[in-house]
Amino acid sequence: MLWVAWWLTTFRGSFVFGYVHYVIFAAAGAFSAGIEVAIDHDTHQADLEAAVAAATTTVPVALFVLGIWFLALRDTLPSWANAAVVALAVGIGASALGPLSLVVAAVAMVTIVVVLEVTEKRPAARDD
Repeated sequence: MLWVAWWLTTFRGSFVFGYVHYVIFAAAGAFSAGIEVAIDHDTHQADLEAAVAAATTTVPVALFVLGIWFLALRDTLPSWANAAVVALAVGIGASALGPLSLVVAAVAMVTIVVVLEVTEKRPAARDD
């Protein structure tokens, strides 16, 4: 019993790392399926409400962004940038409920890139 407790505490990080990767890869696959659903909705081949069709693309993108943030960005960003990335990812997922959901999601993605570029640590420019 003691060995199991030691094993679980030692490898907890590995489990989190592995399961978050599962979310990332599942979100990437769900996004590609969501694109097909969005095309079917736009060509009137799918009998879905607009919000449901939009959610098939925006929710996987939000999960993908949150997974990447959790694994790779969370420990390297200042607190304001962490809050901005999480808020924008939630906004991406929630954008399915409003009009022009894919446009709103795209703008949020661009904003995430801007936040990451602003917080990027670069060497000082040389005055030659």
